[in-house]
Amino acid sequence: MMDSICHPKEQTPLQAPSSSATRRPPGPPRGIPGRHLFAFRRDPLCYLQQMASTYGDIVHLPFGRRPVFFFNHPDFIREILVTRHRSFGKGQWSQLGRLVLGDGLLTSEGALHARGRRLLKAAFDRAYLAGYAQSMVNEAARWAEQWPHGSEMDMAQEMARLTLLIAGNAFLGVDLRSDLDAIQQALEDLLSLFDPLLPPLIELAPWLSLPSPRRLHQAQAQLNAVVERTVQSHRQNSACKDLLSLLIAGQAKGECTLDEDAVCSHALTILLAGHETMASALTWTWWLLSQHPRVEARLQAELDAVLDGYLPGPDALPYLRYTRMVLAEALRLYPPIWLIAREAVEDVVIGGYGVPAGATVLVSQWVMHRDPRYYPVPDAFQPVRWKSGGPDVRPQYAYFPFGGGPRACIGAPFAWTEGVLLLATIAQRRRFRMMSDQAVVPDPRVTLRPRGGLAMRVEERARGRRPREG
Repeated sequence: MMDSICHPKEQTPLQAPSSSATRRPPGPPRGIPGRHLFAFRRDPLCYLQQMASTYGDIVHLPFGRRPVFFFNHPDFIREILVTRHRSFGKGQWSQLGRLVLGDGLLTSEGALHARGRRLLKAAFDRAYLAGYAQSMVNEAARWAEQWPHGSEMDMAQEMARLTLLIAGNAFLGVDLRSDLDAIQQALEDLLSLFDPLLPPLIELAPWLSLPSPRRLHQAQAQLNAVVERTVQSHRQNSACKDLLSLLIAGQAKGECTLDEDAVCSHALTILLAGHETMASALTWTWWLLSQHPRVEARLQAELDAVLDGYLPGPDALPYLRYTRMVLAEALRLYPPIWLIAREAVEDVVIGGYGVPAGATVLVSQWVMHRDPRYYPVPDAFQPVRWKSGGPDVRPQYAYFPFGGGPRACIGAPFAWTEGVLLLATIAQRRRFRMMSDQAVVPDPRVTLRPRGGLAMRVEERARGRRPREG
């Protein structure tokens, strides 16, 4: 079972300060220099829960010379991500990533970021999602067949491999199978630059365990070679229907002014982000199902009733309601993106407190998603809390697994489609059980993964039928 999880006490209702915005928010005393920085680095999930529980919805964190503020209320999260998003940028974190990813969606700012989103938006509309769905299901069915009854696996690694294959096909139109291990390691190296723990610790960057510049450059070169090779192939084949083909077609028609490097940056960024979050979400979903047999039984009952043994297609999505609720609840308890960091680009007032330009601002899906004000029995795995018309009523930004505002994950519709279809395809054929009494502990780095992986054993449930004709 889980350890290292904090259980915060019931919070009091939101109360904005009555004094002027020149006061500093409440927070822990500074104490020994560096004490809070290292406590945060050692166990950030527990640390942030304790800060919210002890000091409320706005906390000043004494991390160093640069002011750091932690906001933990849906209204404030909306202000930071949506209403006043222009007052906040990505700061030094973005500069690190730009060294190897260029100006892709993860690293670009302002007008450049907005233009990139407009160019890529078409790749995630409903028509394209329907086209991706069949390849998602086929890949998931093929994956399940590779793991017969009694097999043992690291679920975290296997979900990363599966979602990377799907992302390669959907976004680049290429089968990454032959180079999968090398590409996966290269992506891991690049992902380390997007560790959300970095912004508050940027002054300690020389002492943090980041890959060496040589490893980063090797990873960048390897991935760029894959993307550049695929770009050339697409230019010779106009029939391709994927994200990369949209960018190239836009170039050819003069609809966008992206040069070759920009096309590669966008494609690489989407590949990087497009598989990692859903790999994490599915890993935690399989673990949660293994610990909650009643939920698993209800899920399988829905799959039997809706699919009747056939593989799902996009037309089945509206009927897989409980399947989606299971995924939504897993995303609540173990959000892949568990922390969002921003840097104030101007002086701004949030909740009655002044946030000076240059300050780091933190909001946490992990903490917000477990807030007892919005989630009764917050640590319980209860998919029915997402039933339409259910008893739980909560503000929008009490739940934001894919962020929010202009920088919300552009691939969220893709992720929901992929998550539900993969869960349905695999769960109707396989069950997964823990191999031992291993402690399952969340490791909050780039995404929220189980520390050391997740060893599971496969149990065969029933062999699914072939897809319906037509």
